[in-house]
Amino acid sequence: MFSIYSIAFNVVKNDFAYEEAIENFCAFAEEVVVAVNKSDDNTWDEFKRLDEKYNNLKIIPATVDLDDPRLDGKLFNLALQATTQEFKILGGLDHRFCLYQKTQWEEAAYKLRFSELDALLIPVLDLWGDQQSVRWDNESNVQTMWFLHKDGLCRGVASQARLEDGSYDPAKCDSSSLIHKDGTVAKAQVYLAGEVKNLENYLDILSKQNLFVYHIGYANFDNRIKVNKDIWQKQWEEIRPKEKKENLVAVTTEELQKHKTYKHNLKLWNE
Repeated sequence: MFSIYSIAFNVVKNDFAYEEAIENFCAFAEEVVVAVNKSDDNTWDEFKRLDEKYNNLKIIPATVDLDDPRLDGKLFNLALQATTQEFKILGGLDHRFCLYQKTQWEEAAYKLRFSELDALLIPVLDLWGDQQSVRWDNESNVQTMWFLHKDGLCRGVASQARLEDGSYDPAKCDSSSLIHKDGTVAKAQVYLAGEVKNLENYLDILSKQNLFVYHIGYANFDNRIKVNKDIWQKQWEEIRPKEKKENLVAVTTEELQKHKTYKHNLKLWNE
């Protein structure tokens, strides 16, 4: 029923919890496809080892330049096009899916099958500083992503963001938007059972609907700084509009620690 598709590069040198991610993905979905890009470490060897461990894991070799501003989109699309299950789920290696929510994901997929929609925008909860805390302020609050979608779609740059010189306008989309083959954006709807008024209300909604994704990319500040310096700083500073750079290219833990956090009290993916 579900194919989770993901990407990997330089995961060893940057201490990504990639083995934990693959274990989570393979336990959740019938198929997991990972585009493993050329790297400066032994990422490919590690995923070959995992490929032998999990019967439902498939790895795809890739050679996209690490300086390519469309890196994410090209890799995610390569993995997506290699999937075989009816419903697709985007999964970054810093995302975690709750096994206890599998029934709700199946129910959402069944409804999507008979809908005019292409995808559902699923809430993603940003863990901040540790696994029990979330950041909540005017810049970081309710977030959703094109996680669950039908077949026949691509990841890439939407047509309205494409420029004549072959580049794209990052203020209009990133390189991994969910699009049709002609570049039009997929038709999607936010999966949220109620109007969000504040953090307490939002967490209550997530608990009751029992369908959301954890993002652990900021759960460990030291690791986040390491990844930002090695991978994301150059790309985000060059291609992202200034209003989207806040905190994304933090290079000191102090830049991340300044934000107020709150306990979420939700059940984690591994509980």
